[in-house]
Amino acid sequence: MAQALIRNQAFGKLDSNESPLAIATHENCTFVHGVFSHRDLSMASLANTVFRDVAFRACKMLGLHMEDCSKFGLLFGFED
Repeated sequence: MAQALIRNQAFGKLDSNESPLAIATHENCTFVHGVFSHRDLSMASLANTVFRDVAFRACKMLGLHMEDCSKFGLLFGFED
């Protein structure tokens, strides 16, 4: 079954523990002031996705192509 496609959505102050994202392909999306905790993000599509002040905590990120993100305003950090 194909994953849902989510395009051109803005996500502000997202905390993946409180409101997990749907399993989907996110393209041209913007994540601002968010936290992804203990999530498997492996092989996620990041085409033109924007991360501004986003933390990834103890996430599995194998095969994640961060080079596909939008470079404008890119700011993220990793823990564990």
